[in-house]
Amino acid sequence: MKNLLFIPLAFMLVFSACGQKVKIEDVPAAVTAKFKSLYPSITDVKWSKEKANFEAEFDLNKVETSVLFDATGNALETETEIAVADLPAAVREYVKLHYEDAKIKEASKIVDSKSVITYEAEVKGTDVIFDAQGNFIKEVKEEKKAELIVPAIVKTKFKSLYPTIEKVKWGKEDGFYEAEFDVNKVETSVTLDSTGNVIETETDIAVSELPAAIVTYFTKNFPGEKIKEAAKITNPKGVVTYEAEMKDVDYLFDKDGVFIKKSEDKD
Repeated sequence: MKNLLFIPLAFMLVFSACGQKVKIEDVPAAVTAKFKSLYPSITDVKWSKEKANFEAEFDLNKVETSVLFDATGNALETETEIAVADLPAAVREYVKLHYEDAKIKEASKIVDSKSVITYEAEVKGTDVIFDAQGNFIKEVKEEKKAELIVPAIVKTKFKSLYPTIEKVKWGKEDGFYEAEFDVNKVETSVTLDSTGNVIETETDIAVSELPAAIVTYFTKNFPGEKIKEAAKITNPKGVVTYEAEMKDVDYLFDKDGVFIKKSEDKD
């Protein structure tokens, strides 16, 4: 994610906070006006704020794109998603050498206001930055958060369900605890309440495993677009729902593939 000058990673880590989503009315007029002048045909835009700057995320010819502006409307950089195969060979070689058994999850090309090109490769939840020739520059990690304290009763329940699982990532949302882990190389998550009751279990599945009605829904409503990820969700009563992600929006369907609702990912 190669000029192979070795520098201890501890001195290379750079931490950055996630952008905070904002409504378009909270974006300065100079910024939205500049965006409109650059992309007059784009109407579906998600805005976020990063420190004093504003980022617009959108699709351009079916390619995920983002532009970072300062508060006066100057475009600071443009980031475009690219295939991993389109990264310089030196980038792929660096990742192979320095991140054992890790795969590049996503890749992008970044061009700043002076036309300087850099590349970004996401590896194990870390963005690794390279110059135009593929030489390593730095790692960028999300700002560390306070360690989550998971109630013992929740951990005990999880252990009773998955006694062989050692590597677990815990999160908390709306008062519930979520354990993320792999089962037989399949990404899985279990949501539990504070007393250890299981609320639901979510398992990643191939898009081809979704009910045909879901595929038809997307083909009809989003012609030419592709489903990015899919999952099967089961609650304690055995009720099954399906979740499909497209353009950073999660779409929920019942077991027969009937649309229920959608929700944008939260930062």
